[in-house]
Amino acid sequence: MQQRFMLVSLILATAAFGGTTLSLAQEPAPIPPPPPAMMVPATPAVTVVNPDLTTAPAPVPAPTPAPALAAVPAPVAVRTSSGPLKTVAEILQNPTDDQKVHLKGYVLKKLGVEKYSFRDATAEIRLEIEAENLPTVAIDDKTLVEILGEVEKDFMVSPEVDVYIIKPAAQ
Repeated sequence: MQQRFMLVSLILATAAFGGTTLSLAQEPAPIPPPPPAMMVPATPAVTVVNPDLTTAPAPVPAPTPAPALAAVPAPVAVRTSSGPLKTVAEILQNPTDDQKVHLKGYVLKKLGVEKYSFRDATAEIRLEIEAENLPTVAIDDKTLVEILGEVEKDFMVSPEVDVYIIKPAAQ
């Protein structure tokens, strides 16, 4: 490659000087190094950790495990999942105002204006059903119903369920 470069350089030099041949007996002067202020120290691109591979690399220490926390049992009345309450017993254990409920059970009797007694397999509670939320089909104390609503807990009053939807349950 270097010889080809020299030949091309010779041909170009000959053409530039009108056909006279120049002597290339001397090498061109080397390019001087840059001033020290411009020089960057040479650093290897790759750091070789174990070049001879005769010894194994040092093992990486295992992380220290976190100290174990003492197990604290959850109180029985605390609900662990979010979502609507499913039984009357859950409501009565820890009544929270505006807690959503989804119950299946029986409307036992009418207690007063918009007030009814409701029972599921766990306990009994009072319902408040406004006239526009009453089912369009007749129900009695033997009709299994499904109720969607929320807990209504007033100060010094036992909790009740404010019913939004009541309908016969699918068997």
